[in-house]
Amino acid sequence: MLRRLSFFAFAATAFGLATASASSALPLDTLSTGASTSPYDVVSAGRFTFFTQGNSKIGRVSEDGTVTQFPSGFTSTGRITVGPEGTLWFLGHNGSTPSKTIGRMTQDGTLLSQTQASKDWGNGLTTGADGNVWVAEGEWVAKYAPNGNLIDEYFVNVGNGGFARDVTAGPDGNIWVAESTLPGASAIGRLTPNGTLTTFTGFIGPACTPNSKPVTCLSGQTGQTGGPGTGSGQGIGSGGPNVPQGQDPASVAVLSTPTASSAPFKPLATGGPVSTNPSETGGLFVGFTVSAATRLTVRVERKTTGRKKAKKCVAPTKAKRGAKPCTHYVAKGSFTVDLTAGTKGLRFTGRLNGKKLPAGSYRLVMTPAGGKPTIVALRIR
Repeated sequence: MLRRLSFFAFAATAFGLATASASSALPLDTLSTGASTSPYDVVSAGRFTFFTQGNSKIGRVSEDGTVTQFPSGFTSTGRITVGPEGTLWFLGHNGSTPSKTIGRMTQDGTLLSQTQASKDWGNGLTTGADGNVWVAEGEWVAKYAPNGNLIDEYFVNVGNGGFARDVTAGPDGNIWVAESTLPGASAIGRLTPNGTLTTFTGFIGPACTPNSKPVTCLSGQTGQTGGPGTGSGQGIGSGGPNVPQGQDPASVAVLSTPTASSAPFKPLATGGPVSTNPSETGGLFVGFTVSAATRLTVRVERKTTGRKKAKKCVAPTKAKRGAKPCTHYVAKGSFTVDLTAGTKGLRFTGRLNGKKLPAGSYRLVMTPAGGKPTIVALRIR
């Protein structure tokens, strides 16, 4: 089953504002996944939450708690993430074969492809700031294009039979790798988009063995900024090594007021919601500056006509007939972009969840991590 915990209850427990006990249960919803196996991994994408549960299905939970299951094409599924085009990427395998297969699926359950992992079984995967998907595969981390094609692969084993256990995208634009906890081989690695590896060791042993790829070995006990924090190296979350070099972890990025052309534009034929091609002139360029490295969440909302209900503007079906019309925005989905300090803007392609947005008026609600949202209007023809 899945459990949906209210934010206040989570914060109260996580930050010591309250303690949970049998006599003071936290408010939560328990959602049946419709399967006999427990959820294995979970990821949010716009209006939906998706999960794997070790069987052949990919589960989707809507905002009202409705659970829908889609065939994955595998007998078993593992880790899952949202790709650069809003598609789902997940690890799976068939029968007794190790997890050497990577699946891609749309948010409506259409299976797009199954890709054989380039090196070894997949342990973790993440979407990088470069718009590609990075997969931990044994002693290697592989980089895949949005269409599923292999771009490159990088050797990250620090020695003594270790392997990449997990990967995550840092706000500094790099990929951070959790090495295995085999004795003498535990480390956190920082992998740049072009494949240069820096390892931070010191969890169990001081091993750091350079290899054929560019590598710098540093001690995790030197207080190196951006180095590993406390933990066993079993996985990577949102803290510790994700802090960019020289940045105060408590700092919050500030986004300037965004600007964009008011002229309607045509969505690009292919690609994700943001174009990383510097020579691209299509779509809509949204100009802004950001004060610090951050992960920007962009919510796409379509402008519609609603009806007044008390002091709110709601969908026409929720108001009395004849109520005063008003401007109502409907969320169509969202995506994230990792930005570095000083970024001058982004190019919105007019695409979302792998599809072109229909003609109409929209707005982008852009919120840096921990910061305040800013809004820019646009029109699609």
